[in-house]
Amino acid sequence: MPEISGERYDFVDVDGFDSPGPARGRLLAVNPLARVPTLVAPDGFVHSESAAIAIHLAEVHPESGLAPPPGDPLRPAFLDRLIWFVSVLYPTFSYRDYPERWAPDAAEQLAENVDAFRRSLWLQFEAEVGEGPFV
Repeated sequence: MPEISGERYDFVDVDGFDSPGPARGRLLAVNPLARVPTLVAPDGFVHSESAAIAIHLAEVHPESGLAPPPGDPLRPAFLDRLIWFVSVLYPTFSYRDYPERWAPDAAEQLAENVDAFRRSLWLQFEAEVGEGPFV
């Protein structure tokens, strides 16, 4: 999103952030939840939620077209889909990436169920938005 919006940023590699080590330490230094993405704004404010980052960048860089501006008739649909991604779809990655964390005795079953649920979400999304173009 920073590239699309034109926001200047420094990329910090936190590959391996989900295991103890230097990458996790770098992320924890700015985000106590150790979640990605994390955006530290020039004023020092730490944005740690994807939807907040998207809205912030769209508002700071309205010329980027990252999102419909307030008052645009497409804005409500954009906000609805943005929040849908982070509240409905995004959690399927948390549970699917590490099913043993959430269901130690049924990790395989959880993974299969989450995969099926995620497929149904993508089908719903495709049916609702129709043909592109998409960012």
